[in-house]
Amino acid sequence: MRTLALVSPPMRGKDVQNAQRKLIKAKFLRGGQADGVYGPETARASSQAHWELGFPAQLAHSTRYGDTLDRVLSRWLADKELPKAYAVRRKQRLSAPVASVGKKSLEWLRGHVGDTESPPGSNRVSWASVWYGLIGPWCAMAATRARVEAGSKVFVRGRYYAYVPYIVADAKYSRRGLRRTFSPGPGDLVCMDWDGGGVFDHVETVDKPPTSMGHGAPYTTIGGNTSFDDSGSQSNGGACAHRSRTIIGGGRTVFVHEVGQ
Repeated sequence: MRTLALVSPPMRGKDVQNAQRKLIKAKFLRGGQADGVYGPETARASSQAHWELGFPAQLAHSTRYGDTLDRVLSRWLADKELPKAYAVRRKQRLSAPVASVGKKSLEWLRGHVGDTESPPGSNRVSWASVWYGLIGPWCAMAATRARVEAGSKVFVRGRYYAYVPYIVADAKYSRRGLRRTFSPGPGDLVCMDWDGGGVFDHVETVDKPPTSMGHGAPYTTIGGNTSFDDSGSQSNGGACAHRSRTIIGGGRTVFVHEVGQ
């Protein structure tokens, strides 16, 4: 097969569509995206597949889809088997210390459920915005603090992250140790575009993940700068709260997994 790559104009064809179908089946690509066009999201999914399936370091972040990836992915889909060296690298990557960062950050946040801004409406929270050094909407800063406390090397006080769209952008392009995921687990991040305007304005940490990725699927989170219920602002509510959420379709809910750098 030809090697598929992110180029302009984009590569198109049945081979692209077949690759996309396999990436969807393996949960590296969102369902409904087998359009036969090798765009940025398919390239991201290929990069994620290379990393999670244990490709060597020089290929671990490759955005190309070629014969070797196709053969390894096909074998994985058929019987969950990998070549021995690949299986060893996969185990090392998925069981590395960074794999526990999300869960540790979730537990750290759990201890701050109920905290509110002081004074109300000020965006001042000692352990989030004040700690980060930027007084403003603080949901991303709350997530950052929790992950720093959990040992993350991706989230950095005063630098990464205070702005939700940056988290989404880096995850979509597999940058800085973040990846978009379609099989979220406890401790992964979830970013929301509440009004559908194309700008993600809120982030929380997944507690109980959804059982499917369909519109309306329920899940629970812990997040900063939201409200305790649906009556207040969901992205500027001034509190750290444990919430019940549902997936908003149309690409307005993005789950993010931290793989480390």
